[in-house]
Amino acid sequence: MEGVEDGKKSRIDSTLVDANIHHPLDSNLLFDVVRVLTRILKNSAELSSRINFSNHNKRAKRRMLKIGNARSMTQRVPIYRELLDVTGWTMTYATQAVTILYTLSNPAAWERAVGLEHYLELGKKVVDQTQRRVLR
Repeated sequence: MEGVEDGKKSRIDSTLVDANIHHPLDSNLLFDVVRVLTRILKNSAELSSRINFSNHNKRAKRRMLKIGNARSMTQRVPIYRELLDVTGWTMTYATQAVTILYTLSNPAAWERAVGLEHYLELGKKVVDQTQRRVLR
């Protein structure tokens, strides 16, 4: 039978397309830390009324955008310090929430505590990297 392939050879046609993927900038990563930890803290607050925190998403986002629009590194450094402060506050709230969540006798609370610990470790790496690259 003619025109039917035997399947021993295959041809793949691939094309490349430009995509708008941003590079992971320090300011974007710091904002991501604040955003993710705040989201988990909101969900965790439903499990216990002892979990108290302030939502600093807007403040962190404003600082991230200011850093992106700054003309020079001398303008960026003070804004980076503010963004690092906001990230530190959020990480402190998350650390306090982890201890509270582990005291609850709820498996869902323990699961959220593990998630917070995971993102806290990643956040520590981002903060350390930013301090080394920008402030030192």
